[in-house]
Amino acid sequence: MLGEQDFDVFDELDKLVDSGLPTWQAIVTDATNRDISTLADLAVSHSLGVDNWSGVRVMCADCSRGDSPAGHGHPSASSNQSVLGFAGSETALSACLDEWLKARKIVQVEIKKLW
Repeated sequence: MLGEQDFDVFDELDKLVDSGLPTWQAIVTDATNRDISTLADLAVSHSLGVDNWSGVRVMCADCSRGDSPAGHGHPSASSNQSVLGFAGSETALSACLDEWLKARKIVQVEIKKLW
């Protein structure tokens, strides 16, 4: 709903071609923009695909179909968080994050395998 008008939104995405590599989501807390840029460069050197998803608003299936109950919502990531997508092996991702985090003691990373 926007005001009093309903708008359709996509309720699913489909892979065109499966790369065979897992996709990961990382929620990074207390990193600067420079830290995120350094991580992206490091990910490429570890043969990982990386994309900044911080501007993407993720909704549940009900909301994507316009069936959300009143008062239900999906908060954005907090201002001290970045949401990143990675594609590649768990081994490469772990090595990349371990190397990056060595110099960043206050940064926290939560990783989740999406598919």
